[in-house]
Amino acid sequence: MPTIVQATTEDWERYREIRLRALADAPFAFGSTFEQERERPEALWRERLANPGGATFLATDEGRSVG
Repeated sequence: MPTIVQATTEDWERYREIRLRALADAPFAFGSTFEQERERPEALWRERLANPGGATFLATDEGRSVG
């Protein structure tokens, strides 16, 4: 059964991995492209997760990031 947790800035690599997988799978569903997101620096990914106006949640299943 998946576990859902609120992401922190320390989760930036997992968040990036999931976002890039989603962009590769369904590029039409986003306002950005895989190529644009892949090039973004670590600081931007951390900034997105530190946004006080929103929360990001991560799903893991048996230690693997799934969403």
